[in-house]
Amino acid sequence: MIPVYRGQGRIGNYRHIRRDPLGFLTDVVRTCGDFAQVDVLSFRFYVINDPALIHQALVEQSESLIIKGGVSAGLARLIGDGILTNHGTNWRESRTLLQPMFHQSQLTDHLPIMVHRVQESLDRWRTQYADRPFCMNKELLALSFRITCSTLFRYVPSFEDAEEFADAMWILQLDGMKRHVAGVDYAPWLPSAMNRRVQRARAMLIRLGQQAVDHGSAPPLHEVLSILFAGTESPVNTLCFSLKLLEEHPQWREQMAADLQSHESAALLERIEQCRLLTQVIYESIRLYPAGWAFERFAAKDVHLNGEHIDKGSRLLFSPFLMHRNQRFWEDPERFDPTRFSNGSMSVSGVPKYGYMPFGAGPRSCIGSRMALAEMRITLGMIIAQCEWKIHTERNDSPLEAEGSFKIRLSRPLMVMMNFRSSDRSQQTQPGN
Repeated sequence: MIPVYRGQGRIGNYRHIRRDPLGFLTDVVRTCGDFAQVDVLSFRFYVINDPALIHQALVEQSESLIIKGGVSAGLARLIGDGILTNHGTNWRESRTLLQPMFHQSQLTDHLPIMVHRVQESLDRWRTQYADRPFCMNKELLALSFRITCSTLFRYVPSFEDAEEFADAMWILQLDGMKRHVAGVDYAPWLPSAMNRRVQRARAMLIRLGQQAVDHGSAPPLHEVLSILFAGTESPVNTLCFSLKLLEEHPQWREQMAADLQSHESAALLERIEQCRLLTQVIYESIRLYPAGWAFERFAAKDVHLNGEHIDKGSRLLFSPFLMHRNQRFWEDPERFDPTRFSNGSMSVSGVPKYGYMPFGAGPRSCIGSRMALAEMRITLGMIIAQCEWKIHTERNDSPLEAEGSFKIRLSRPLMVMMNFRSSDRSQQTQPGN
């Protein structure tokens, strides 16, 4: 029998999810284990937090357990039907269309462009934010937008457009998710302040996406919006958590800075590639705070998992956030320890396949995972090589914690003070477009 999570009853469970989705799912697993039934209002879903069951569901039963309705429907109402929200034949067509953009040979060509975009942002921070705090979330979103457009869509947006993109994404991720959980996105015509914010942000995202299409090197608009929505916020959130974790554990930051500065005669990309600890830090940051912290599947037909019957029409929920903190497989899972990944992301002692899934699992795993990792390595590596930072907190600021939205993110903007080291930039950068 599958354990049933009672919690605070159907209505109380709904309120708990709206208030704190991360805390709610954590309580489900703590109370019922790694396979549980949850009833919320008139809905029922199953939480799955076991690697063997994840393999059964997302690999062996991938044709029966599909993306349909739920959060994907809420996303579709914001960005249309693209690779994020399609299923079946439409999804396969999207994957076939976009796959060549993320081929390894393309990524190699993109790396110098990434370096150039990151250096432009570092120079901007050095001049515009000297001796004063600035919003790192917004600046990294603007940077990621400019990287994505200049690599995948072959044009370079202005910083002004990039700032507008960052503002729109912050609203869509926060208010868009709140609106979906509350059911309000089924009635976008209601004259609420939240609806107005979301609609303005959505219009801005569409305008900026259309610019990419107009330049002639981009896929259709609905696919551009999917790439911009998933391909910018995810690495940015990981980078923000990495900066926070490294300030809390400065020994790792100091060791990486020493490694990156010890061979200044080598090209920057070579130094970043040789800094194994940099990659380990990113893997550990994604373990603790995976951008895609939870995702759903819809049972298009009756299925069996571990001998248990799941009715057609049921919803199944998988959470890398919970999986990566599962004490059955991870030693001291709440501790930040990059050395877990000394042998790579797939060779952590005691962790089976699908025990670590920062980019999802099965056929629908993230198409842009290699590009995202490259962007994060280059961005974090260049920040560490050129500057130090301190998180700025005002007296009345709420605690800086993880929050479950469409992606996992910090609960408030990450304000930082940057202190740049004096060095010869010509030894740090290389030409880009």
